[in-house]
Amino acid sequence: MQTFEPKSNDESRQINFAGHNFGTIVAENARQQERNSRLPNKWFFIGLTLVLISTLFFTPKLARLRDHADSQGGKCNASDINIANGSVSLDCSTKLPKPATLADVRLDGGWNIYSGWYYSEGLPPTPPPYSPNDKFSHCHTWSDWLTTNPNFYTTYPSTYLRAVAGLADQVAITAVEVKLFTAKNFEPNTGSFVQCLHGAGGLPGYIVHVDTLTSKVSLELFPVPGKPQNKGESPMPPASINVKPGDYETTEIIIEGDGSKLYTGELIVTAILNGVERRIEIGSPEVPLRWMGRDRNAANSPATTTNRQHSLDWDLDANSWQPSEVILGN
Repeated sequence: MQTFEPKSNDESRQINFAGHNFGTIVAENARQQERNSRLPNKWFFIGLTLVLISTLFFTPKLARLRDHADSQGGKCNASDINIANGSVSLDCSTKLPKPATLADVRLDGGWNIYSGWYYSEGLPPTPPPYSPNDKFSHCHTWSDWLTTNPNFYTTYPSTYLRAVAGLADQVAITAVEVKLFTAKNFEPNTGSFVQCLHGAGGLPGYIVHVDTLTSKVSLELFPVPGKPQNKGESPMPPASINVKPGDYETTEIIIEGDGSKLYTGELIVTAILNGVERRIEIGSPEVPLRWMGRDRNAANSPATTTNRQHSLDWDLDANSWQPSEVILGN
């Protein structure tokens, strides 16, 4: 029978049995297990390697900085980060709001009512009353009456186009056209010329000429006294009216053509507001614009040669139509 004596150090414990030193084998195995516990598992390294490979080769996009359409700058923070579909986006658009647009283009809504008018069927009917204080200018009181009566034709076919742009807006007027509905001959001595303004009007920044005989449209800068004159007119298009950011423009549109005709039709303006096309129209087949033809050489127009000599206005004292010069005391 074999006996053994234990020692205080387990690693030095010797157990001999049938010629084998089992104590030494057990001690070596314990030391190896201790070394293995200090090192990461090999499966950890394999998993980490696969993750890195998939990240490098199979993720199409790791990060993206998005320039939002409404973004005006500002500092970003963690709340601006969005993670979706394997990508990270940074959106700082909420820092400063986009300025509100002021872009607008509009026509006055009809003819320049402060011009002369021609009534095609003899003497005009009784007009709406106006205040004695408006003796020299009462066209605004007669506006609806003049523009809705089918026998009235303006002798100066023009209107005003107003355009405004905010500081961040882009506004341009790119085209003007006239669509004719009817044209009939002017017959002298069959109608009456009416005048409701006795004075001068304002000055626009631009003038657009629309020739109904040639279908040509031209743009010119209004000649301002004391300033260098423009170099003439430019075909429109390609010429256009571009409103500067934060600015305002007034444009007079004048229709020209055969001075011996009475016309009906509509006016169409095309504008671009912040990249979006807009059409502004006045006149329709049901309620058309009506005007007397105006030659480019205004001296040949009946409206010029006859209107100033025989125009009428309503006399509040006499309660009847009287020659303008009588009303004005000339």
